[in-house]
Amino acid sequence: MNKTNLFLLVALVIQAILIAIIALPKGETATGNAVALLPDFNSDAVTAITITNGADGKQIRLAKLDNGTWGLADIDNYPVQDDRITSLFSTLAVLDTSRLVSDNETNQRRLKVADEDYERKVEIFQGDQTITLYVGSSGGANATHTRVSGTNEVYLNRDVSGTSISTEITTWAKTEYIAVDSTKVVSMTLTNANGTFEFEKVNDVWQMVGLAEGETFNEENFTALLDKIVAFNLRKPLGIEALPEYGMDTPLATVKIVVRDTLVSGEDENSTGQTLDTTYELIIGARYEDGYAVKSSKSDFYVLASAFYATDFTEETRAEFLVAVEN
Repeated sequence: MNKTNLFLLVALVIQAILIAIIALPKGETATGNAVALLPDFNSDAVTAITITNGADGKQIRLAKLDNGTWGLADIDNYPVQDDRITSLFSTLAVLDTSRLVSDNETNQRRLKVADEDYERKVEIFQGDQTITLYVGSSGGANATHTRVSGTNEVYLNRDVSGTSISTEITTWAKTEYIAVDSTKVVSMTLTNANGTFEFEKVNDVWQMVGLAEGETFNEENFTALLDKIVAFNLRKPLGIEALPEYGMDTPLATVKIVVRDTLVSGEDENSTGQTLDTTYELIIGARYEDGYAVKSSKSDFYVLASAFYATDFTEETRAEFLVAVEN
């Protein structure tokens, strides 16, 4: 290689290095030099969190209850999924300042982290202290612009975005409304506009009460319905107030199941081994929004259930529980 080619190669390498340095976001450093973006954040001290969607103003207010669990503050503190809170706290705790993008206030609106123009605003309440975090636009693969209120610096952080910090009720609310062991159910009664249908378990075999001569019970169809009631999921909670539009005074269907447990211990040795029956009643009211209003006897909350869960109970006929007779 002659001297000219060697000189050109060295110049090319130097140019590539300079381009790479210039392309790096201002202030980007090794992870070891990073500090926490929210240094005062203490998950144990947090008492409430408000998340606001910048596009439509929709909010979710999460509140820590006296027993240490979390609830939806605007829906009578309906229980929040524990793993959602844990995940949010883990995300907030690892945000850092290793990748500085801008320290100029004029760039905040463009990066969607301005006080009045953002993707999400997360307000964290710790006693008398409020920490406000703005989550903005994407800054690359799995990286999002973030800024703390009261500062001009905007940083890129991973695993946080407007979609991961949702303002949808369904993201946060516990979805299990009724959850019982189907093997412990010993009877079920369904009442709707088509009549009342009773079922009972005798020697571990399900039977339909009141079969006429020549009729055969379709246990498969019954079991499919039973599986829905023992694992009844809500679409979203509605609150503890019984609104007239829920139609609870004239329900479309009522379902009762009896769950039998065997006591493994009791107040005295004579009670051990005895059985305890618990009745669950599910009332399916009127069509509401895009589903049905529903109320369980074991919950203080009225909830919205999807048609998938509700219509099988409201529209079921006696023929569905019978094996069709071939002509």
